[in-house]
Order: sequence, then C-alpha cells, then structure tokens
Amino acid sequence: MKKVILITVVLLFVLSGMGLARVPQAGKDRMALPPVKWWTIPQVAEKLSLTKEEKQKLDTLYYDQRGRMIDLRSQAAKDRLELEKLFNTEPFDSGACLNSFKKSQEARNTIGLERFKFLIKVREILGNDRFQTLKGEFKQLKKNRKIGKRRSPRTGRPRT
Repeated sequence: MKKVILITVVLLFVLSGMGLARVPQAGKDRMALPPVKWWTIPQVAEKLSLTKEEKQKLDTLYYDQRGRMIDLRSQAAKDRLELEKLFNTEPFDSGACLNSFKKSQEARNTIGLERFKFLIKVREILGNDRFQTLKGEFKQLKKNRKIGKRRSPRTGRPRT
C-alpha cells in the first residue's frame, strides 16, 4: 500500500508541475512575455509609442514583481526540500507527505498567479491595441529564431 501511495504522490508531483508551467498561457494564444525589460529595446518602445512615464511604470512594476518572485521561488524551493525530506523519512508518514505536497503546489500556484498579475498590469498600462502589437512582435521574433533568422532584439540586425 505504501508503494502505491508513494508512486501516486510522485506521479502527481511530476504531472502537476508540467501543467503549472503553463499557467500564464491561455490555450494556443500564448500571453506570456519574455522575462526581459523589453520596453528598453528602442525598436519595441518606438513601435509601441511608449512614453517616458509608461517606461517608468514598467520599470517600477518589473522590479516590484522581480522582488516578489525571488521571495516566492525561495519559499517554493524550501517547500520542495521539506517534501523531499518527508518523502525520504522513516517511518513514512503519508499524511504529512500529502500535506507538504499540497503546500508545495500552493507555492507553485502562487508563482503562476504572480506572473499573471504582472501580465495584467502590463496590459493595463499598454491598452489592448499596443498589447496585441507587443504580442505580435514577440511571436515574430520567436518565429524568426525558429527558422534561423536570429536577430538582435536591440538592433534588429542578424547576429554574428
């Protein structure tokens, strides 16, 4: 019975981690933005007609969110460590292990929620039209990279 519980917990942990990695994405229309300060790239800023105030708002938002993400990832790592410790402890306590797993999953959900909140705030700053333009720019950049046309995001010139 312990082996069945052990295998179930391991499978749940692995499978749920795979699904949660996609939290900030909705269906085929990927909403996630690259984890870079894209508003500092002259071509992107110009294409979106970003004002100085909007760039400052994005900077503030970025640094606030990065600080929260550092804390959240640290807590998630501690939760995973605790789960690993409980999982390898004898006598095995399946109840404590399941509770620790739930806590670990909540931490992962919180990270996904934080990413999505950032995305919402960016969308609020840009408005719908510019946000759609931004998504299109990064889809094109990603497409260009896939077909070997690797270009510098700052200069737009091919990388050497």
